[in-house]
Amino acid sequence: MQGQLEQKQPFRLSFRQLCAHPARAFLWLGLVFGVLFLLALPPFQVPDEPAHLYRGYQVTEGTIVAERDNDQAGGWLPRSLLETVNIWTSRVPFRPAEKVQWEQFTATATMPLNRDDRTFIPFMSSAYSPIPYLPQAVGIAIGKLFNLPLVFILYLGRFTNLIATTLITYLAIKIIPGFQWIFFLLALTPMAVNQRSSLSADALLNSVAFLLIAIIMNFVCNPKVKTISNRDVALMTVLGIALSLSKQVYFLIPFLCFLIPQEKFNSRKRYWTSGAIVALCTTLAWAIWSNIMKSQVGVPVNPLVDASVERQIQFLLENPFTIFSTAWNTLQTLGMAIESFIGLLGWLDTKLPALVIITYPHVLVLTALVSQQPEFVISPRNKWKIFAVWAVTVFLVYLSQYLIWMPVGASVVDAVQGRYLIPIAPLFFFLFYNQRWSFRLAEAQRRSWLVGYSLFALTASLIAIIDRFY
Repeated sequence: MQGQLEQKQPFRLSFRQLCAHPARAFLWLGLVFGVLFLLALPPFQVPDEPAHLYRGYQVTEGTIVAERDNDQAGGWLPRSLLETVNIWTSRVPFRPAEKVQWEQFTATATMPLNRDDRTFIPFMSSAYSPIPYLPQAVGIAIGKLFNLPLVFILYLGRFTNLIATTLITYLAIKIIPGFQWIFFLLALTPMAVNQRSSLSADALLNSVAFLLIAIIMNFVCNPKVKTISNRDVALMTVLGIALSLSKQVYFLIPFLCFLIPQEKFNSRKRYWTSGAIVALCTTLAWAIWSNIMKSQVGVPVNPLVDASVERQIQFLLENPFTIFSTAWNTLQTLGMAIESFIGLLGWLDTKLPALVIITYPHVLVLTALVSQQPEFVISPRNKWKIFAVWAVTVFLVYLSQYLIWMPVGASVVDAVQGRYLIPIAPLFFFLFYNQRWSFRLAEAQRRSWLVGYSLFALTASLIAIIDRFY
């Protein structure tokens, strides 16, 4: 003993340490900018956030399936929810020149919840299962416990959603044996951060999709994984069910389990049995919930146009060749889809600097091309399978929007936002991965550039949000 206790050094994280590990870098940037986005975004200034609040509130009351009244899907909820939403959405959304006013905060911050004074509120997210609302429901339940005004309940729901989905995404980046910096960049697009910082059900969808893809690709590419255990199969099954219950069109992602080499299952029979369990449970979950939704809630369609699933299908059957002209016309909207994939915030009325929108896709592709790791190999055969899952899922996303959101006989599908493609984005960039291209830049320097670029993109986005609303 030296007579004096050695003082503990305070924890310090240098920029070099931050850049050393993509998972750690994501966790810090995801939480810091997530909280900043959460606070900067005014209440209900995220697409469909009112509907997500209504459905999340329902989940806290144990309402598994939404209700119907007068042929409308929704729920009997406190009237204060509707009144608070109306104060925040009556003037600002879709009007880029309008700013939020202090009176909106004061009016809603003092409005009592009044749980017993109820009215029926119709909303589009009534078709969602409770699964994608579990993180938000925790925060909403805490707010209800203390009988807080709804605007504070909203911020609590945003916070628990942010924490849960950021941690899940962190696990995904930590698990995948290669391609971590692509996951890092995809998870830190301004749009992805925006969703995790809101009540959006897509936040859990994106994070679970990333985690399932990371786990499967770890089994496929990691030579240290010699055997797939029953626990591994159970984990893929649970995540697949959660994914298909979050949004049904992504039910094919768990089918990637068939990429795992047969020898890791110890027998051909166990390979097919395990894959069948994952695929069948995922598909059954999708089919059961879809049937419940259709019979008890109904299929929600765009109330602003002449939309009808049945008549749209009938139109396609009678005019099958229009699919080609519709596909061509839809391709003309690709620029909008890319912009909203990177970040078109607010109610699609908050544009980011052009430099962010233009450079981010190029940084993603370049990083995918030069992210070689000797042990992380994706064979050409597996790339074709990955492409098939990605392409079919993209088709299903566009088809679903054509059926439920576009007027009957529409010649273009312009309702698809780029954020709908975030769950399958890793699959697209896997196609660029190769062992041939090299980049004359030290690994440490490349990591510093990527973290620095993310800091730039997120800071520019935060400034755009503040400039838009205040």
